[in-house]
Amino acid sequence: MVALDATGPDLSLPLPPDGITVFADIARNPKNGAMYAITNSSLHVLNMQTGRDTLQGLLKVADMTALAFDLGGHLYAGSRSGRLYQVDQGTGKTTQIGTGQTTPAIAGDLAFSHDGTLYASVLAGTSDQLVTINVSTGEATPVGLIGFGQVYGLTFRGEMLYGMTEAGALIWIDRETGRGTLVRRTGLTATGME
Repeated sequence: MVALDATGPDLSLPLPPDGITVFADIARNPKNGAMYAITNSSLHVLNMQTGRDTLQGLLKVADMTALAFDLGGHLYAGSRSGRLYQVDQGTGKTTQIGTGQTTPAIAGDLAFSHDGTLYASVLAGTSDQLVTINVSTGEATPVGLIGFGQVYGLTFRGEMLYGMTEAGALIWIDRETGRGTLVRRTGLTATGME
């Protein structure tokens, strides 16, 4: 795990002494600051000082790719099969929102804006697409093509939406058009972002 600065340099966080778990995404609870992570099928809590993780529970879903907290501290996850779930932070129990596939395949991340809108990067050919997702129904509304593929990280800093591609491109994403603009290349391989 690495703490990024828009202009650099970046700061590496400690590696756990007992091996590395590969996570699909991470999210911080805005109510208590706890950092959570998911693999494709399990929920973990991360200790940011030691790098260790603690298993919270199995998700009973095998293709999770995205994780985000809303401003009220409720945890949501998205799957490659295009489904949105609410997740119990203590047990990992998932509750599907809506029925069946309600969004395109979620490429890699979810992020809530300060007004409570849920954004996601979804697969759309060579360029991923930015969508908003209704947290009551799970239905997605397209915003626009990002112009970058494999956008596996999304995060808000103030009103600014940033993304990270698997190849390590840090991008700024226009919330009105979905269009991404390169901020810098980090040289990292990314699968999630907080």
